[in-house]
Amino acid sequence: MEELKYWLWLSKIKGLGSIKTQKLIKQYKTPQTIYSLNIKELMKVEGIGEKVAKEILNKKYKENLEQQVDYLYRNNIELITFKDNKYPKKLKEIYDMPICLYVKGNSEILNKFSIAVIGCRDNTKYGENVTDKLVSDLVNNNIITVSGLAKGIDSISHKVTVNKKR
Repeated sequence: MEELKYWLWLSKIKGLGSIKTQKLIKQYKTPQTIYSLNIKELMKVEGIGEKVAKEILNKKYKENLEQQVDYLYRNNIELITFKDNKYPKKLKEIYDMPICLYVKGNSEILNKFSIAVIGCRDNTKYGENVTDKLVSDLVNNNIITVSGLAKGIDSISHKVTVNKKR
């Protein structure tokens, strides 16, 4: 549980991003170590300037971490980091992979065959109807759908998937 707290903290820092986080982890090994660094130590990492270092040190990200971890446990939400064996192999292949995934449901399916459904954020009614039909057919054939949870088509894809699985 303690390690989870530090990953949760690291994942919430605005402006840090995946690439800089990976560099920090490569140099300092664990989020817990990064949590206790000072500004000079943070700035030793390539890409971490004063502005980003100050954001990492911002106390607002350290507030209520225990309650946030409790929320994850109470709601059966699993936090999977890019260091975990459960982390999807396909995601590890992208340059700026997410450092953490928040998973509700069966995390064992993360490495199974899946199809990404992505599209316009400002979709049309036609796009919504096509997405509904396409995703319904995928779900009915037990094909896993994924996306980045953006609004528009991505969001419609997730709603259709969840509603079909009930």
